[in-house]
Formats: sequence, C-alpha cells, structure tokens
Amino acid sequence: MSIRDATLQDVEQISHLVITSVIPHKNDDFTETAWRAFEKSNDYPTTKNRLANPNYFTLCYEKNQEILGIITIKKYESIDQLYVLPKAWQKGIAKQLWAAAKKRCLDKNHSGAFRVISSTYAMPVYKSFGFVPGDRQTKDGICFYRMTHNIKSD
Repeated sequence: MSIRDATLQDVEQISHLVITSVIPHKNDDFTETAWRAFEKSNDYPTTKNRLANPNYFTLCYEKNQEILGIITIKKYESIDQLYVLPKAWQKGIAKQLWAAAKKRCLDKNHSGAFRVISSTYAMPVYKSFGFVPGDRQTKDGICFYRMTHNIKSD
C-alpha cells in the first residue's frame, strides 16, 4: 500500500475509479441529465486537464499497482474529489487519503479552513473527519451538502 501523487499515466484508471465508485449510489443524488454531466466532468480529457492544472493536486491510494482511491484538493482548501472503489470501502482508505492531503495543505501554511460539496452517501465520511454539513441543496439536478471544517478550532 502506498499513497502517492497522481500522474498523467493514471488518468484512465482515475476516471474509471470515480465513475465506478459513484454508480452504487447515483440515484440518491442525480437526475439522469445530471448523471450524464457528472460522467462528462470525469471523462478522460477532463480528468487529464484536472491533473495538469496547478490549482489542484491529486493523491492516489495504491495497492498491488491498482489505484483503490483518490483525493483531489483544489487550492489547498477544498476537497474537489474523494472516491474509493466499492470493493475497498470500509477499509480506512478515505481517512488515510484525507490525512495525507490535509498534512500537505497545512505544510503549505494553509489556514486550516476546509470545505467540500458532499453527496448524500459521503456525508457520514466527511462528518467523521470533522466536517459540519449545511442544508441539503439541489443545483442542475444534483443534490448535495456544502460542508466546512476548521482544523484550527479542533
């Protein structure tokens, strides 16, 4: 097992991982049109552009040369993506990815105030990290919760 920075060679595997990890719970939060938009926002070209964008960093949890989970942070302050393959759920992978990403952000002198837009299914995971949910919202056919966490107030 290792946590490492994603590379452009990981694009296909990451794109597949994101879509695969959401499929079991997509009906909770997506209209059909919104699901197609989500798939497009995680296709090969978009994932490649995100990995190449200096405003983001992505960490991969890898075991036996297979990426089982990823976390993408935007501008050292916002969780943009946190996904784990269904076969690896309940193994602490999301927690390990968050710990590694949070450390990197804090090492860059980040203020400690983080945010995330969470799906219904992921909300308990973010709560376990200390994030506090706002009200359920819907935009463009996607239901979500805006959540915040201030590390400095822990």
